[in-house]
Amino acid sequence: GLGRLPGTDGKAKMSKSLYNSIYLSDSPDTIRKKIMSMYTDPNHVQINDPGQIEVKTVFTYLDAICSDTDQLLKLK
Repeated sequence: GLGRLPGTDGKAKMSKSLYNSIYLSDSPDTIRKKIMSMYTDPNHVQINDPGQIEVKTVFTYLDAICSDTDQLLKLK
């Protein structure tokens, strides 16, 4: 099963009090804004810079919800 996901800010877990949660009741626009503002690798400044997948919250979410493993590997 799916365990806890980190908060959108990369903290240990989502928390209502930290305002880093995505709710099932959020509108598609709100969800998009939250995803687009997620914590990512601060060392990956330019497109050609090597990235560290393990510190990218976005990939933690993709690992949890993406069923297309080929597409997921391409993104990584």
